[in-house]
Amino acid sequence: MTAPIDDLITVVIPTFNRQELLKKAVKSVTDQNVAGVLIHIFDNCSTDGTEQCVAGLIARHPNIRYTKRDSNIGALPNYIGALATVETPFYIPLADDDWLLDGSISLLLETMQRDPSLGAVVSQTVSQTEDGNCTRVNPGDQWEYRRYEPDELIPLWVKRGHFEWSSILFRTAAKDAIGGPDIHAGSVWDVDFQLQVFLRYPVTLVNYQSAVYLAHPEQQSREVSTSKYHGVLTTILKFREFANTHNKSGAIVDATGEFARDWIKKIACDIAYYGSWHDLCYVINLRKSFLLPELTMSRLLIKWMRYKWRILKARAKNQAR
Repeated sequence: MTAPIDDLITVVIPTFNRQELLKKAVKSVTDQNVAGVLIHIFDNCSTDGTEQCVAGLIARHPNIRYTKRDSNIGALPNYIGALATVETPFYIPLADDDWLLDGSISLLLETMQRDPSLGAVVSQTVSQTEDGNCTRVNPGDQWEYRRYEPDELIPLWVKRGHFEWSSILFRTAAKDAIGGPDIHAGSVWDVDFQLQVFLRYPVTLVNYQSAVYLAHPEQQSREVSTSKYHGVLTTILKFREFANTHNKSGAIVDATGEFARDWIKKIACDIAYYGSWHDLCYVINLRKSFLLPELTMSRLLIKWMRYKWRILKARAKNQAR
């Protein structure tokens, strides 16, 4: 269904079998009382009564759209497919187990509309446990809250880590210009997408808590798979190729190396803690096709052995107690 022409922003909410959490996410948007906001829910063929739940929400809020998949197509295709349908000038990707905080949409929209050059406006996400304890605010106080050009933002973003998804307002034209999220980036597609936008457009960071990220048992477990490793290396390679072919500043070129080393470290950590020797061999063989100078066999093996040694020491210590 086509969005009304006066809508400014779409809040995209992919969901699967989380009707109670979904209701809270939707309520956090409708309570904002901002005109021109369209909520579009993409149901990945839920079996828990989500369809009936959404029907009740639509009866009270005509700005809600609902798309239900004929079958479960997987979380990643559902999310990427949802973003591909956005027709409004701006959008927020809101997870069905997160929620927005009061005043967030107005602030994000006002900031974006003041500067037509921006690709995104980033606000703060509060990470919270089920009992209400705050564990993190991202971006935190190490950041200056202001407008950044790509050569300013990228080195800091690489060093400090990516932002949480639900507190970012994106310009739809920026998404369309880069072709949308890359499914080949696998489970790190959100990191890859932030990177692709931030490399090309200025971004403003605002000192305002806009969304809550909820940690709970229903969340997917930490993924360890060959597709994840391939996705990480794909993102590293894309970063390097863009920096080199577009003659980006020395700061961005240097950041490609730091980004590669950091994510290779994460790969080694994941394999040591959650993976197998087969996973390590897969990455060692995969490195040949990516030709990344940071991904040497010795570097990967040394990092993997360090993490394995820490695991063995921790286990021995526990057994001795």
